[in-house]
Amino acid sequence: MRRPWITAVMAIFMIATPLWADTFRVRVAAPIPGIERFDVAGVDRESGQIELLVNEAQLRQLRNEGHEPIVLESRERSGRAPTDPMPEVDYLDVLEIDAFLQQTILDHPEITRLEQIGSSVQGRPIWALLITDQPEVDEGEPSILFNAATHGREVMTPEVIADTIDWITDNYATDPAMAQRVDSTEIWLVPIVNPDGVELVFQVDRWWRKNASDYDDNG
Repeated sequence: MRRPWITAVMAIFMIATPLWADTFRVRVAAPIPGIERFDVAGVDRESGQIELLVNEAQLRQLRNEGHEPIVLESRERSGRAPTDPMPEVDYLDVLEIDAFLQQTILDHPEITRLEQIGSSVQGRPIWALLITDQPEVDEGEPSILFNAATHGREVMTPEVIADTIDWITDNYATDPAMAQRVDSTEIWLVPIVNPDGVELVFQVDRWWRKNASDYDDNG
């Protein structure tokens, strides 16, 4: 069994912050009306604190609205130079997740199948793991999809998928309720939707959120 994981809440709302703007990671007490204006980096539900990534104008805006943001970190975002990679952490990177998936199909070939469902901009495979009782047969069963790491810096979310895979496969042979779920459902799991973004977080910029598409031709 893998180590227990702790569910973390990550951003689903985003507004664009210019790459050339000074950027600040701040902590603000909830609630924040109109939070969709900001890039939410995390939420601590116990303390009621929210972490945001903001530029100078947004920082002033928060203060003008009566909030008291605490600046935790700041830096100048003058481009994509490799100046702020992910610190040493226990989270699995792209290659480690790929190796985990390969080991899973070796350990549980009777109920798993691994498919490459696409490729990233930089050519990395996007993998989907199927768990069901007859993985090579299309039985027309109901399907359920779990996916993670749509945004690059959501590095804890592949851990949730990996632990879910372990939980299902480790209990299939001994838990009748789990066996019933697997035998009657096609369970698809995509641990990393955005492998380029995750790789950028580990190697280049731990605040990176997007993929590697260069929409504005600025490198």
